[in-house]
Amino acid sequence: MFRFLDLFRLHRFIGSSEPGAFDDPRVTPEMADRAIQLLTSKRQAEGFDAVRRVLAVSPLTFWTAPILWMPPVNRLGSHVYKKVAARRTCKIG
Repeated sequence: MFRFLDLFRLHRFIGSSEPGAFDDPRVTPEMADRAIQLLTSKRQAEGFDAVRRVLAVSPLTFWTAPILWMPPVNRLGSHVYKKVAARRTCKIG
């Protein structure tokens, strides 16, 4: 979904099973298993915060950014993100 929304190719999406996924020492396999990681030259975000930041720079979804930072939406979004991420599984082999 994020690749589709990234019309200007501002982000580079790397799956945790791809070669070089952990070349940046700021991300460990444990962190990638826990939540999506967003790295910039100045900051790092994960989970719902990373999702908000990606949506905020997309020309299709930037208008949602102010809503996503509102306290009730922030709490709910973080809660829902954690629930969904906890159910993710990846079986290799």
